[in-house]
Amino acid sequence: MSYLSEKYGEAQVAFLLEGLVALRSKVENAFEGEADPREADYHGICWNMKERYIDLTEQFPADLLALYGHYRDATRQGLVEVWSELRDELFESWPEFSGNLWYPVPGVGMIQWEQEDVDGIMYPLSESEYREQDAEYTFDEMSGSMWEGEYGQSRRRLLSYMIDQLTKESVAP
Repeated sequence: MSYLSEKYGEAQVAFLLEGLVALRSKVENAFEGEADPREADYHGICWNMKERYIDLTEQFPADLLALYGHYRDATRQGLVEVWSELRDELFESWPEFSGNLWYPVPGVGMIQWEQEDVDGIMYPLSESEYREQDAEYTFDEMSGSMWEGEYGQSRRRLLSYMIDQLTKESVAP
């Protein structure tokens, strides 16, 4: 068993990997077949995994259910908790990580390197402050698909990175 599987649980990691692979397939097919493709398209990895995968799962695998006393709600809640911790760890290890866990995908240069403080005085941002603020601003200003353009390509790379890391987990000795 490898590090992430040992830390978060082999069944949990396998289930979440399956969800990420399903999400990548939906992204590649522009969320075709979704009841409201625009809703899924306007959200990133976090929302789609929780709302469209974990919360909508009708039947969890037996080994996963057993870990949570065979209760669907407890299994769902347990997976949400594992997903939150695991995704943050993967975000932080991604080479392109913005430095902001709420907005892990780097921004596309939408803010200035200088900001104004409460007294109206301009001050330069550090590189890490800039990356974090640009990531949040880019996310907030997106009008359309979170999966298209330069910003969308970064999100797709993050999704592939997460899948790659969890795939290594599932094939590790």
